Amino acid sequence: MSETTVNFPANVITIKNGNTHELGRELHKNIKLEIAEVHVAEGEGIFFSTPRKFVPSFDLSKVDNEQIFAYANTDERIEGHDSVSVRGKALLKEGKITIEGDGFDFIVLHLHEQDPVKPE
Repeated sequence: MSETTVNFPANVITIKNGNTHELGRELHKNIKLEIAEVHVAEGEGIFFSTPRKFVPSFDLSKVDNEQIFAYANTDERIEGHDSVSVRGKALLKEGKITIEGDGFDFIVLHLHEQDPVKPE
């Protein structure tokens, strides 16, 4: 019998620059973590029409436990906007997501959980 996947609604979390958000539970390795917005100043933000995704770690020894994210507003800097860089790391087994960088206050993160369900 094959497995099916159940998609749960996205959880939306706001994480301030330099902080770690602890979910209090382990995250499934197939979770999708997507950044929808980078808030740079009062009333100003960088909004992604297609959310930017965390990806599995490039370090093969960490690939089942760690997802990473990096963003820099390179094109906007050319147009005269302030520099913004965001780095993120999610430790799935610990249920922790850390966000840090320069030029922003907080990010808006969407968590899309996918749990495999075995047929009865």
